[in-house]
Amino acid sequence: MKPIEQETIERIRSLTLAGKSAEEVSVLACVSAQTVRTYRQKLGLPPLCKIRKELRAQGRLETRCNDAYHASSANLCFDCVHAVSDNRGHGCPWTIDAWFREVPGWTVRRYQRNGKEYVQILHCPMFERG
Repeated sequence: MKPIEQETIERIRSLTLAGKSAEEVSVLACVSAQTVRTYRQKLGLPPLCKIRKELRAQGRLETRCNDAYHASSANLCFDCVHAVSDNRGHGCPWTIDAWFREVPGWTVRRYQRNGKEYVQILHCPMFERG
């Protein structure tokens, strides 16, 4: 692994201590998620679950009903009972008839990769594991 600038290392540290996942930090710091994990270990940072627990206790991190922190390759939809709609119009507004209407109250991260737009759903008020 090639060395990275001190400024990037400090950004990894501060974003981690703000409760960001390795995938989120990698996007914001313009390094790979593996680099983030490596430098977290080198810096001696506590596990992310402990950081987030402390931030929630301090009221500095929103407590979510599903507390979903999924990798960028995954979405809440993959584990949600509402993901597949039926022919009577029941299901998620995002998937009904493939219209991809936004769900009121959700938190998403939009990003571009290879010229395509992707949406990562971080929190959804309709989410039910199933």
